[in-house]
Amino acid sequence: YGKVAIFIALMNVLAVFVGLNSQGAVSVAYFKLRPEELRKYIANVLVILGSSTAVVLFSLLIVSPLLSARLGISRGWIFVAATMALAQFITLI
Repeated sequence: YGKVAIFIALMNVLAVFVGLNSQGAVSVAYFKLRPEELRKYIANVLVILGSSTAVVLFSLLIVSPLLSARLGISRGWIFVAATMALAQFITLI
């Protein structure tokens, strides 16, 4: 297995837990809400995104030694994958 492929797969798995499909909810809200309501909705989505990212990062603190041993990538790259998952969802919103 390639390390880059494992990193990308890990990032995609973490994106499920970091994003909680918030970009899909924003897409639906775009057509249903007025502009001022949409601003509040997106702000709330960003708060939820930050909270879920914090939970994921805390969980990774606990399980990163196991993941690092199983996947063959360093602990630092595991946290980079979580950060990139967060960035991916911010750009999709």
